[in-house]
Amino acid sequence: AETPAADAASAPAPVASAFRAILRPVGGIAIFDLVTGFLWGGLSVALVIFAVDRLGASEDATGFLWAAVGVGGVVGAVASSSLLLRPNLRPVLLVGAVILSGGFIFLGFVDNLSLALVAMAVVASGALLVEIVKETVIQRIVPDAIRGRTLGSLQTVGTLTYAAGSFLVPVLMTAIGAQIVLTVGGVVILVAALGAFVLVGPHFRRDVTTDALAATLARVARL
Repeated sequence: AETPAADAASAPAPVASAFRAILRPVGGIAIFDLVTGFLWGGLSVALVIFAVDRLGASEDATGFLWAAVGVGGVVGAVASSSLLLRPNLRPVLLVGAVILSGGFIFLGFVDNLSLALVAMAVVASGALLVEIVKETVIQRIVPDAIRGRTLGSLQTVGTLTYAAGSFLVPVLMTAIGAQIVLTVGGVVILVAALGAFVLVGPHFRRDVTTDALAATLARVARL
């Protein structure tokens, strides 16, 4: 009979095997998450610089921009509640990435507060949509035994990336201009999304939900 010590020594093997099995799709999600987290972290801090230097508004305009983020978040939440019922989430992530990327690029070209409010709402709706898709895919592909460690690792790296963006993006905006930083950032988001498409691959799909469950989820989404 095996001793408890032998059981403990052999226990990490299935965990390591599980990590290797999901390394590629989780890596694709992680890369996309790092890019969006870096840019969102930077934008959240640089809004004051953007409002004063780019829009020629006062620092009080930052409050209006954050209000637009709230509006965009509500729109993204409503849209995601229905889109996530689809068996294949790849098109949903594509829609979210295009919205998020377009919002960043559009924000880089606006020069008045009204258009900036629209751009921030677009950025927020796209950001929430892609965030929900990423979390859904992670929950779907990561086994229960390692889900906590995987999510903890992703959140730790995401927090560090967010912090790095909050420090570096304002510096870059001051050095080379908000338009260049936001436009390049929007393009990088699309590139990262394409990388996620390749790496995650078939894991965007799930088994078709039964009619009864689909009807229940649709009712919840409408609430």
